[in-house]
Amino acid sequence: MQALTPEQAAAIDTPHVVWGVDADGLPLGLVPADEAFAIVGPPPATGAWRWAFPGWAPNPSLDDMKQAEVDQIDAALAARDLQVTRPAGEIAQALALGQAALAPAIAKLQEVNAAKDALRSARAAVLAAPDAAALAAITWTP
Repeated sequence: MQALTPEQAAAIDTPHVVWGVDADGLPLGLVPADEAFAIVGPPPATGAWRWAFPGWAPNPSLDDMKQAEVDQIDAALAARDLQVTRPAGEIAQALALGQAALAPAIAKLQEVNAAKDALRSARAAVLAAPDAAALAAITWTP
């Protein structure tokens, strides 16, 4: 049998350090192998991550989740803004010609404005959500 080199002997005496995660899949960083719930590769360099077999999955913060939802609501508001153009133009044209505004145009404008009010309320609720469960419970229609 051959004797160990100094490097081999040092490796045997040093606890093995691995990339580990806890039972929830959250990274522990470099830890001794026996302290990790699972041994995995390193997470991506940027962002928040958790281990979800078979690899790393994004683990966004509450603020990140809120911002993603607000972005979607803002896009829905912008789409609703485009729906105002025609009925508002019809109303303005009728008034400029001294005619009564068209009832269908007024109804459409009221409908769009009600939808925008609902979206603004949903946006406020998203920003006020205290946790991920409350955020997930908020529903809105684009």
